[in-house]
Amino acid sequence: MYIFILTAILIGVSLVIMGINTIFRKKKFPESHIGRNKNMKNIGIVCAKSMDKIEQNKIKKELRYKNIFMIKQ
Repeated sequence: MYIFILTAILIGVSLVIMGINTIFRKKKFPESHIGRNKNMKNIGIVCAKSMDKIEQNKIKKELRYKNIFMIKQ
């Protein structure tokens, strides 16, 4: 029983400390969304939706050119 109470107190204190750090932080919290993160853009990493759209457009262009054929006269 004492271990459970001690554990609950330690978890409660750690949550309060993390909350204080997050609320009163002077620095801006880093952007976690991949599409809006500057460092991810610099590396060349994009979100899954954007990557899928880019790949689908590449396939559409390839298929469009494969279906074109020359008519002999």
